[in-house]
Amino acid sequence: MKVLKNYKESLLLLGGMLIGGIVGWIAGPSINVVKPLADMFLHLMFCIAVPMVFVSVVCSIANLKDGKEAGTLLSWTAFFFVITIVIAAIVFTFYFGFLDAAKGAVLANNAAAEEMQEIQIDILGQLTVSDFKDLWSIKQLLAVVVFALITGFSMRSLGQTAEPVRKVFNSLNAVISKFISTIMKFAPIGLGCYFAVFIGSNGSDTAGPMMKLSIVTWVGSFVYLAIAHTIYAFLADGTRGIKTFWTAMIGPFLTALGTCSGAASVPANVEAAKKAGIDDKISSIVMPLGCNLHKEGTAIMVAMTVSFECALLGQSYFDPEILGTCILMSIIYPFVAGAIPSGGPFLLFSVFGWPMETFAAVMALHTITDAPTTTINVVGDLAAGMLIEKQVKKAKSSS
Repeated sequence: MKVLKNYKESLLLLGGMLIGGIVGWIAGPSINVVKPLADMFLHLMFCIAVPMVFVSVVCSIANLKDGKEAGTLLSWTAFFFVITIVIAAIVFTFYFGFLDAAKGAVLANNAAAEEMQEIQIDILGQLTVSDFKDLWSIKQLLAVVVFALITGFSMRSLGQTAEPVRKVFNSLNAVISKFISTIMKFAPIGLGCYFAVFIGSNGSDTAGPMMKLSIVTWVGSFVYLAIAHTIYAFLADGTRGIKTFWTAMIGPFLTALGTCSGAASVPANVEAAKKAGIDDKISSIVMPLGCNLHKEGTAIMVAMTVSFECALLGQSYFDPEILGTCILMSIIYPFVAGAIPSGGPFLLFSVFGWPMETFAAVMALHTITDAPTTTINVVGDLAAGMLIEKQVKKAKSSS
């Protein structure tokens, strides 16, 4: 019963999509009659996406504490978070590319795919806009993130002078979070209708490849967890580190798998850090920060999503532009997604220019693969903590 409670939202969402998919499969193109309901839900999501991204990123920067926490974030913690995410991004970008698990998934509406052939991905061009009014568009989310980062760091540099503004942003963040939680109550219906339309139009051309890609993601995630994190534990403390890691990680592993929540797994990770002998001063910073910033599993989701969209749209995954953007977004996306609850997919659609008619399918994929990728995020915090502990000890002994 506890597991069912923990997975309640995901199960309702999957249930809505499953029912929608079955109805769409049976009804075929005539299911388009429910498209207005789907559009109404997605329009609400699209409208809140820009303020959600801007306010969340500003708050995540402005609320960082001064002193040791910020110093640690910018030193060894930041270093190992970035390095492990980069490794996961590169490994899974090529993993999904070579397996090509989504092969066979195609859009029945070839117009969208034909439009994609003419779209040029310009990351640098998306970092800024020429007019302030152009910034507030879902098509300019990368520029919104850049603007929010500069705003957040500016507020931090002003200290107490910016305190009233910081309070306003925190209040806005709470209002937006409440807005999102309210409209997400209708997600099973809204996304269910959208998925019904998607399957009704594309049928078996997408359902089979989606399930195959999901299985490949589950298997690859756990294999990566076992190999990569064992290596990190060995680098931290040799064979003793491996034994320590595998003994301590059981609690966080089961908690993450059972709750599908990084936040809910923080207490289990702090306790696991104690079992691993990590200093409390280190674990009290690394684990909470890791919950928001250290997301190897999220990098996996990016590569999975790009491979799926390439199959749908008839694009070459190994096209240098697409492959390079995939690796780059696999590295950037985890840090952005950590500050933007449920907002990450919007960033991918903005950068790659994918047609929004495929959004429901991507949401389904993310929901199905959320458990293994969240587990990698959580267990990865423990492995990173062990590496950071080693470097802290070295610094102390040399000083």
